[in-house]
This record gives sequence, structure tokens and C-alpha cells, in this order.
Amino acid sequence: MIGNSVAHMAPLDDAGTAVDLTRLHSWKPRNFIEAIDLKERDGLWHSTWSVGDTRKDDYHLGYATGPTPQGPWTHHGILLEKRPEEGIYCTGHHSILCLPGDEWILAYHRWAMDGGAGWRREVMFAPLEFDGDGLLRPVVPTHDWCRR
Repeated sequence: MIGNSVAHMAPLDDAGTAVDLTRLHSWKPRNFIEAIDLKERDGLWHSTWSVGDTRKDDYHLGYATGPTPQGPWTHHGILLEKRPEEGIYCTGHHSILCLPGDEWILAYHRWAMDGGAGWRREVMFAPLEFDGDGLLRPVVPTHDWCRR
């Protein structure tokens, strides 16, 4: 999947060497810029993406769910955002890892703590948790680079 304001998704052809454009699906996640990620859990698809510009301190992750990889999508707001009171900015461009035992980990970057900006970033890892409805709970970034 790729895009910049519009997300595009298409499967590979049978040989696995080219995109099957006859099955292209495009949509516009709310305020989508880049780095879309789709994961399925218990029949519900979770879509997360970067919002804003990585050079700006309010870069963050949007979140929606849907019954299929093509939606329709229900927007749930922000999954991860800055914490200025902690000096944490520019939390975005991510990937979600699904590990055995239903353990989900969010890998994302933020500005480096010692004078970082859009070109100086740190990679962070945080656990993802689900609420009683199967939705991802918002992630609160901390200074720990890897939490479990």
C-alpha cells in the first residue's frame, strides 16, 4: 500500500512479481499523509497512518476500523500523539508487529530527545492494548524506548 493523501491497495499477481492493478482499491483516510498499516484481529481490520509532516512537532497517528481491508472505515481519532509536557514530539511513521499470543507492538519514531527534528529521530517501541470492544487503546509515549 502506498499513497500521499490517498491510500492505494492492490494484491500481487499470481507470480508475486507485479501489482494486479485490476484489483486496485483507493481511499482517503482522514488527514492521511503516509505510512498506512492494516492489521486484522478477530474479524476487525485496524488501519493506522501518519498525519501531518514529519518536520512538524504535531506529526501523529490516525486510527480507524472496518469489517474488511477496504472498509467502510469508522474513524477513532488519534492513536499516538506528542506529549509536549514531556518533551516528546513528532510521534509517527510506524509499523505494527503482531506476535504470538495476541501480543501487538507499535514501532514508531519521534524526534530525538537531544535536539532532534524531522531529520534526527529515535525509534521507539510500545505495547498495544485493546479495549472491551476490540479497539486499540491510545498509546501514551514515554521516554522508555522499549516498553512491555
